[in-house]
Amino acid sequence: MRRLVLPAFQGFTLREIGVARCDALLKQLGNSSYSSAKRVRTVLRQSFALAVKHEVPPRNPIDNVSRLHKPKRTPTALTAAEVNAIRAVIKAWESTTGTSARTPTASSARSSRSCSAPAPGSARCSPTAAATWT
Repeated sequence: MRRLVLPAFQGFTLREIGVARCDALLKQLGNSSYSSAKRVRTVLRQSFALAVKHEVPPRNPIDNVSRLHKPKRTPTALTAAEVNAIRAVIKAWESTTGTSARTPTASSARSSRSCSAPAPGSARCSPTAAATWT
């Protein structure tokens, strides 16, 4: 609030801060950072709501400010070589002894039974179904 809002509205009273000034501030902030504009909008909405509660301005100017538009981002994906490199690192890690990977035990198999709707002719809960992972 001190760093973004107060410098923009320093010489104005609460009654002088209207929709146009708030909208201009949010658009200016939105051009540089969408997340900071969104945060400032939330702070201004709450601040003006308190001021309206104490009957300083007649209404909350943030209610009529235009919508913030989130900038489009291009999705990024790993290349096939990067995926294969990650798989190789995981395979090497799994093959080493002394890893902290979870292995099923008798107590965990009993406590984590796979209970679902039974298929015709099968058991209701299968303790071995949960112990198939390594």
